Amino acid sequence: MEKKYRKQSRYQRIFEQLHLLMSKSLDPDARMATMVALLHHKMDYFFWTGFYLLTAYPL
Repeated sequence: MEKKYRKQSRYQRIFEQLHLLMSKSLDPDARMATMVALLHHKMDYFFWTGFYLLTAYPL
């Protein structure tokens, strides 16, 4: 139970940080870079953090 609570608490803090940071910019590229940076540094067990952005072609 303790581990589950710590994980939920950690995710809640990250969510709150992201929510605050997203309000500081309307630029989509800046927002994505901010999300990636925060998640990369806060989730040390992530091997890769990023986006694949499809802009010109349909899937």
